[in-house]
Amino acid sequence: MRQYGSFVVRWWQAGPEVYRLHIRHIQSDAELAVAALPEALAWMAARVGEGGRDPPVGATDDEAGRVADRGPT
Repeated sequence: MRQYGSFVVRWWQAGPEVYRLHIRHIQSDAELAVAALPEALAWMAARVGEGGRDPPVGATDDEAGRVADRGPT
């Protein structure tokens, strides 16, 4: 079964090769602040499925996880 999670990601560059990421998982309201993308991705992957939600209508199975363009509504 496919699982779905929503996140708010804030990413900024604090200097040359210095990054900051702040992530909030919408379903659980959990938050994380990190300086490395791999750590952020691992944290998000661990939370996908929390809240027991199905993917949004129109979600495709392609590798990128993009949502199909349904045009204007």
